Amino acid sequence: MTPKTPLLLLLAAPALSQDEVRITEYMYKGLSGEFLEITNVGAGAVDLTGWSLDDVDAVPGTLDLSSLGVLAPGESAVITEADSSMFAAAWGLVGVKILGGNFAANLKRNDAIHLFGASLLEHDTLEYGDEDFPGSLRTDAISAFACDEVLGEDFVFGWLESVAGDAHGSVASAQGDVGSPGSHVAVECDIYAYCTAEDNSTGEPAEIFASGSFDLLDNAMLLTASALPIDQFGYFLCSQTQAFVALPPGSEGNLCLGGTIGRFVNDVQNSGLVGEISIAIDLTALPLSPAHAVVPGETWNFTAWYRDLNPAATSNFTNAVSVTFD
Repeated sequence: MTPKTPLLLLLAAPALSQDEVRITEYMYKGLSGEFLEITNVGAGAVDLTGWSLDDVDAVPGTLDLSSLGVLAPGESAVITEADSSMFAAAWGLVGVKILGGNFAANLKRNDAIHLFGASLLEHDTLEYGDEDFPGSLRTDAISAFACDEVLGEDFVFGWLESVAGDAHGSVASAQGDVGSPGSHVAVECDIYAYCTAEDNSTGEPAEIFASGSFDLLDNAMLLTASALPIDQFGYFLCSQTQAFVALPPGSEGNLCLGGTIGRFVNDVQNSGLVGEISIAIDLTALPLSPAHAVVPGETWNFTAWYRDLNPAATSNFTNAVSVTFD
């Protein structure tokens, strides 16, 4: 903003933030060019001098972002393989910071985005791909954007598909791609991961994912728990209440549910050699007493309990996922 009086020239420049830049949108393939968007979601300006980007190789310094300069609070920048001027023209962008010619860390159908700060520390990561993460979005000519609760969480199942005229301000490019590069609007999530899981005998925490459809008419949601110890039994739980109960009796994990808890005990599974269990949820009969049929607008939270040997017999939990149904 141009100062209106000399007095404003005496005001201090905004403080620079170090960790509030997030990956907010991506499209791995498009007629106007693939792109990814980063946004300063913090309250202070961020100088991108020395910042860099890479794909699945995760090597700091691969693509230098210094030329993007300082991002003001709420400002987005776009990185694309296309020529920056042609990309801006295709999307009708004016005044948006665009770094074109990204062939060093360009995106593939199943890939990752790694954002590094000037200290070479990683500031944000997103692993994605509809083949690597079945049920997640395929961003071919239609971008995916991060809703609020999944910003910085590396949880691709929480990302939303762009639709022209949606709450995120998505539009169609001159070539027909759909997205909103260069402008991030905060949107609440229908699905997001929350809570913290403890490491199990694999040395890693187990994770839960929800995929498929969250439209009740489809009744086609899938729950998957991965990174489980091999050849151990487990099952899923649900509740409308979020909580955090550290190390409940007999467990080395954290229970992320509270209130009335439903247990899918008729769907106990063995994790096998891949360390994974998965079930299709019947949303017309969640396992409460009496059985509960989910209605539009309800939010339900899910986690998984499983047995482990660490080294003695014990149990543990995954993190949790929250889903709001249409």
